Amino acid sequence: MTTEREILERVARGDLDVDEAAELLETLTPERGPEPPTWDPPLPPPPPPAPFAPLPPHPPHAPHPPQAPLPPLPPQPPGWGEAFTAFAPPAPRAPRSPRSPRPPRPPRPRAARAGRGGGLDPDTLIGFASMGVKPDWIRAMRDAGLDDLDPDTLMGLASMGVKPEWIEAIRDAGLEDLDPDTLMGLASLGVKPDWIRAMREAGLENLDPDTLMNLAATGVSPDWLLAMQGALDPDATAGSVDEVRIEIRSEDGDDTGTGTGNEGSA
Repeated sequence: MTTEREILERVARGDLDVDEAAELLETLTPERGPEPPTWDPPLPPPPPPAPFAPLPPHPPHAPHPPQAPLPPLPPQPPGWGEAFTAFAPPAPRAPRSPRSPRPPRPPRPRAARAGRGGGLDPDTLIGFASMGVKPDWIRAMRDAGLDDLDPDTLMGLASMGVKPEWIEAIRDAGLEDLDPDTLMGLASLGVKPDWIRAMREAGLENLDPDTLMNLAATGVSPDWLLAMQGALDPDATAGSVDEVRIEIRSEDGDDTGTGTGNEGSA
């Protein structure tokens, strides 16, 4: 078996070149596996801590010297303490005189709105368009008997959803002399013509618009009114009250009004 020494000697004599010698040396070198990991040697254990030295004893505190007594206060002049003890209570304030009632404000004149679009300014036109006001609706409102319809009144009626058919039905229910402000008040409370007729049939007479708006605002319904009359009238029987209630319900129906009717009860 050729050794490494012999291969080197043959290279020195010139029998082998460097590449051939390198190939032969590779065949002689055994394959090495992975080198084992090297670990640092363990550190020596730390030395035990030295015991704490005892603290030296504190020296005793020196006693405080006695304090000299305070000198007595000088005598105060007579009447000195009266300024602090005799506080006079404040005098009661005189009651305020009642204010005179303010005079009523005069009605503000409506300013004329000038513009190129038939006397309407852009703000009014924008308000009409936002409320969905149409020329046919304005003409129908005039035909229903409403006069002096300025732009603000028209926008107020349109915002409450007032229709000409509803105005005619309200008049047929017994209300006359309806102005735009009254119509807006009735529409805002959801008053329907059938409710007005039912209130009359329940025994209420002389129902003007203000009374109807107060009844609707407090949620008075014909059923509740009949029940109260049956409870307060000893001569009324439950059967007669129920018959009138059924008749009123049969006549109550949907209407071309402004929305839902007032059907609350106290």
